[in-house]
Amino acid sequence: MSAADRPVPCSEPDSAAPPPVAEQLLHGAADGLDAIAVRMLIEEKHILDRPAFQHTVVVPDESGVHADWVRLSLNLDKLARDEDQHKNQNQEQKQDQGQEQGQGERQFLEIVLAVSLGRQVLLDSVRGLDERRLGIVLRALAAWAGADSIAVGTRS
Repeated sequence: MSAADRPVPCSEPDSAAPPPVAEQLLHGAADGLDAIAVRMLIEEKHILDRPAFQHTVVVPDESGVHADWVRLSLNLDKLARDEDQHKNQNQEQKQDQGQEQGQGERQFLEIVLAVSLGRQVLLDSVRGLDERRLGIVLRALAAWAGADSIAVGTRS
């Protein structure tokens, strides 16, 4: 099993099974890097659940569906603007419910694109990530490098 084929460990071992679209994307992943990028989205959970994101990224093909990373890169600005607008409308409601606002969605997606398409990305982009997304990125990089024994998580 190559390093790229190893699953990215989920930070929550008892988490629910991924939604059907996530399973289909994982099944349709073309190679190891594609699978790592899809696993990053599955572990992140919130982005992949949005209909606008699915409409942009999830593309049907003869064997099911696959992630269209080029299409995501072309529509990243629009998706980020739409999400910012949505967050502004729901910010008060989320604060009342005690839900934390996600930080660094655009940076996270740029890193996902860098992994999936083999692009360069500035390491500085991790500075805009919250701890949850940073952990996802670090686990994905460790999986890409083939490092099974590196633990990424909260220290107690």
